[in-house]
Amino acid sequence: MIKIGKRDLLTLLISLFILTFLNACKSPNNIGLETSSNDVLNGDLMDDFAIEVTVENDDTLITSGLYKYPFGYFKDPVFGTTEANLAMQITAPTYPIAFKTNAVIDSVVLSLRYYPSFYGDSTSRYVVDVFPLTERLNSGATYYSSGKTWKYNSGALLGEKIIQSIKYKDSISVTRIVAGKPDSLNVKVAPQIRIPLDKSYFQNNLMNASSEKLQEDSVFKDY
Repeated sequence: MIKIGKRDLLTLLISLFILTFLNACKSPNNIGLETSSNDVLNGDLMDDFAIEVTVENDDTLITSGLYKYPFGYFKDPVFGTTEANLAMQITAPTYPIAFKTNAVIDSVVLSLRYYPSFYGDSTSRYVVDVFPLTERLNSGATYYSSGKTWKYNSGALLGEKIIQSIKYKDSISVTRIVAGKPDSLNVKVAPQIRIPLDKSYFQNNLMNASSEKLQEDSVFKDY
């Protein structure tokens, strides 16, 4: 009888526990006060903070002895104007050269080959001017993007090219010399800017130069 009585008591406790658990999970409306849509609280998260932005110059870069050189003019309404010019020099031939006294230059063209990349508006109008330097470049020196302003003769314009659109992917045709015949051979070459230069300047300074000035590269550059 003791065993039976304990079993009945345990059964009764389990039944009460299940009943209480079911009643508690039946509905949550019994917890808290009843609310309506007018009582719902709506909130917006606002966070104000200040951001300071400054423009800093890039670090100084080496601009001599490069595989390709930046060249152009870019004007941005926010970051301002960026301009990249080129300073170049002509070197003497590696072999001795002498011109005939009656030799006459037919034409001189500065060819600037495009690298297959371009940044900016390729349909903009660009003007490229060529002037003679009034100081010599040192081929053994290292030049940087800042700290050096090249001196040139701004009153002696050697050539000017007005470019209506940058066609850095289109090849062009140039006239090549044909032995014993008029120069009428058109040859396709890589995309490039071709700037006709003042041939009289090179006639006076190159063709009329003495042979001593054309033999050695250092003497020729000084000249």
